[in-house]
Amino acid sequence: MDLQQIYAALQSTLAKEATERDAAEVTLKSFEGQPSYMSSLFRVVNSEGVALQVRQAGIIYFKNLVGKHWEREEPADEDGYRWVIAEEERTFIRSTLLEALIAAHPLCRQQVAESLRKITNLDFPDKMPDLLGQIAERLDVSLPPEQIKAALTALRVLTKNYEYKSAERRKALNEILSATFTRVQAVMEATLTAPLGDEVAAEMQKIMIKAMWSSCHSSLPLYLQNGEIFMSWMSLMYRVIQAPVPPSAVGKPGEDNKEMDKMVFWKCKRRAAQILHRLFQKYGNKKIAEKQFGEERAGEVAISVAFHDQLASRFLQMFMQELAKIGQGQVLPERFVVEAINYIQIAITLSITWKDLQPNCMALVSHVLFPMLCFDQNDQELWEDDPQEFVRKAYDIMEDFTSQRVAACNLINDLCKKRTKTALLPTLEMCVGHISAYAAAPPGQGDASKRDG
Repeated sequence: MDLQQIYAALQSTLAKEATERDAAEVTLKSFEGQPSYMSSLFRVVNSEGVALQVRQAGIIYFKNLVGKHWEREEPADEDGYRWVIAEEERTFIRSTLLEALIAAHPLCRQQVAESLRKITNLDFPDKMPDLLGQIAERLDVSLPPEQIKAALTALRVLTKNYEYKSAERRKALNEILSATFTRVQAVMEATLTAPLGDEVAAEMQKIMIKAMWSSCHSSLPLYLQNGEIFMSWMSLMYRVIQAPVPPSAVGKPGEDNKEMDKMVFWKCKRRAAQILHRLFQKYGNKKIAEKQFGEERAGEVAISVAFHDQLASRFLQMFMQELAKIGQGQVLPERFVVEAINYIQIAITLSITWKDLQPNCMALVSHVLFPMLCFDQNDQELWEDDPQEFVRKAYDIMEDFTSQRVAACNLINDLCKKRTKTALLPTLEMCVGHISAYAAAPPGQGDASKRDG
């Protein structure tokens, strides 16, 4: 098919005049179903000589066509017409998709990755037997960063496809990890030793952590049930959270911690913390794990014992050290704080971690958690700028999952309920002290924010 015709039609979809855009969309629609159309379209959107805006429009259009016509037949129209992309074209696209991902412009890469996700969800591994080997070959620290990043993105796509599947359908995930994760560990090691502030390394690190999350979200695959491999990955997650951030990413008093959430360095830490919280939630209590998994899943029982005995307290101390920075005046990103608090919330239920938490319990409440409950400068600004938004956020149930204020409140409640002897009376005394201090202060000089908290 004529590539120039496709290019001209895509270019016209960006025209200022609505009539020209509509005509271009009709033209593209008329091309659908013609022999070699999809492979020709794919060539156009991956050509470096094509303007970036046209490539962006084209790859979005391509992704949508893949979603509709890769294997799934649409209901017949009035003429009984059905269109499924020809196998010859699908073979071409499968064979060139990884190279297209490597060569893609950063603004187009996400759309190529989504196309890969849709295709691999249907065709991997049966019709794409070479893909895993091609990905593994490019997970080499000696290669250019863009190649490694593209391979990591493809790996993330594969693991994402198995994130929510049943245990039976997740068996293929073990093959994926066995073929790639040894090399991924080497790349992760390289990113952890990269110069401070290297955003390319941080982006690669984020993709690897997301692949790890997809792999262990539902349950640990057999590959990660190997004790040595599991411990090495837990060590990597620990180092990610402990790693310093560049000066530009260090939170300063008064800074909006939600803006910090967007920084790639903190995204890595937050996602690593999310993995540790999830594993603690699933494997932290070895007695429950023994009852839940039994002899049929002995590998997961062994992981539970290892996590409980060797890791739970170590990670708790790390999160306590991170949160202590808040008491020292440093600002931490809200989403990271939420994950740290979620981990501690589980820790109060286990005797092995409570032993470490108990001596620092009230310091945590008074210097870290209680200030989060108080009316602060950001609240004041939002109240003055947009009172309706302030009220909406206060009652938005979705905020419960991402708000450090809600997480702090939940943790204090659990401490008072589950560790009553240690936490209840000191917490009440602290509250009474703040209320009394406000009442005793001269009019207009009391700290109303603490009374509100």
